[in-house]
Amino acid sequence: MRADLRDVILYLVYNAKYSPTKTSLMKLVYLADYYYWQLHGEQMTDCKYELGNYGVFCSDIPNTAESMDKRELKLTMFLFGSGYQLNYLQGPEPAAQFELTDDCLQALNKVIAKHSGQSLPALKRSHHQTEPLQAVKVKGGKLDMSKIQVKPRIKEHPHMKELQKHILGMDLIIKGSPEERAEQRQQIMTALSIARKRANTARLRVNE
Repeated sequence: MRADLRDVILYLVYNAKYSPTKTSLMKLVYLADYYYWQLHGEQMTDCKYELGNYGVFCSDIPNTAESMDKRELKLTMFLFGSGYQLNYLQGPEPAAQFELTDDCLQALNKVIAKHSGQSLPALKRSHHQTEPLQAVKVKGGKLDMSKIQVKPRIKEHPHMKELQKHILGMDLIIKGSPEERAEQRQQIMTALSIARKRANTARLRVNE
């Protein structure tokens, strides 16, 4: 089941290092969908993205944020020159909890840690490096999220499968001489050492 866009927006606004703007919020939600797809092969939200003037665009994101104005969110406008900028802040009635799964929180926390403190130009560069944006060339073109490369989960990583075969192939001894039992313990300790190293390597690659 897809995450409620309201909860996704609120979690990002409440936890971002800097209050998101209308433009940056769309990029943050998109990157959450991007990282979620890398692990699960599907989007976290129902957002449909296209290429706009400033990168990804999905009208559902600002529309949903504006529907929460003066309650869970507070929209503030900053004027500069001949333009203006909308910022999203925590509102007077902050959400008590979020209906988000652990998988959703993993993707959102990654976005917050990596991107919520970036300047808008840096955030723009980061999201332009993703496969769907690199593939679309025409303004208004739809982003094809299926172009995102899915990363194997740790338990499905080739190194982990190799390790499982190794452990299953071990001739475990439940009886025998002290020397035989000592050799068995050494085999198990060696296998555990390999497991820790390969699991850590797999985890780092998944989280890149």
